[in-house]
Amino acid sequence: MADPVDWVYTELDTASHKGYEVWHRVYDQKVVKWLSDNPRVTQEQFLSYMRDLYKIQELDKRFPQAWKQTTDGYRGVGMNKFYVIEPADGKMFGTKWAYAEPLEPSNIGKSQKCPVCGGAVSLRRWLPPHRIKLSSAKPSKWGDFVWGAGFPLLVSSKFKEIYDQERLTGIEEFSFPVEIVRIGTLKSGQFPLPPPTYHLIHVLWGGANQDDIASDLTHEHPEVITCAFCRVGVTWRKQERVIIEESSWNGSDIFKPRNAPVHFMVSERFKRLVENNHMSNIWLIPAEQFAYDERRLALW
Repeated sequence: MADPVDWVYTELDTASHKGYEVWHRVYDQKVVKWLSDNPRVTQEQFLSYMRDLYKIQELDKRFPQAWKQTTDGYRGVGMNKFYVIEPADGKMFGTKWAYAEPLEPSNIGKSQKCPVCGGAVSLRRWLPPHRIKLSSAKPSKWGDFVWGAGFPLLVSSKFKEIYDQERLTGIEEFSFPVEIVRIGTLKSGQFPLPPPTYHLIHVLWGGANQDDIASDLTHEHPEVITCAFCRVGVTWRKQERVIIEESSWNGSDIFKPRNAPVHFMVSERFKRLVENNHMSNIWLIPAEQFAYDERRLALW
């Protein structure tokens, strides 16, 4: 465990911390029961439980922001570090790297659904045939990651090979190689060099859960959020960072956390794979630095 000094909290006033009153005994009993019910709990899971306990209105009133101190300490005690991935320089349709446009025929399947409310939580799935146009014919602009609208993400065969070799997890499926029909103004057969082989990836929604309080999330109209599990709703949102509830993470190296305003998040292992192999057109942003405001995009 952490040094006990890390978990000394400042109470609201002397009365809040004086003696061993009924409320104190009640919460002690809750913790003891939880530990009895979870005899194999990990250090991280216990600290996550304590953080959530101190968010309860009564305890937060007596020990203001104690849950945040728990979160900060928790980050320093074996907490995994996560990253939000974006196109290089945050530009999906820039000129430095080629982007992709899906071409006809466009076959669209179903979206993923929230298991609680049944609402859509993802884009509708792009089904074969996967035919695309790349925006640039310059080989120097053909990155290992190709972004665009209407699909999650394309990755190079180089990435796929190393991903499989390193046994990373989180990608449900790599598609068969997509068909590159056009590159810039050139048609197939006119390309200066053979382009890389790209695969469409599918990552299931819900590999972790965002801690909305620790992320400082606010909604303009929170009343439109009707499902506490997926928290999907049409409302302006703003948050200062993306913090994942550690105990909710399923261990995947790439995942789509519940209620986080991101394309994907990745693990430290994924980051090392990308950096050690010099992969291009990807920006790895520490999740705690990823601020989001629907009215002012690209705050990170």
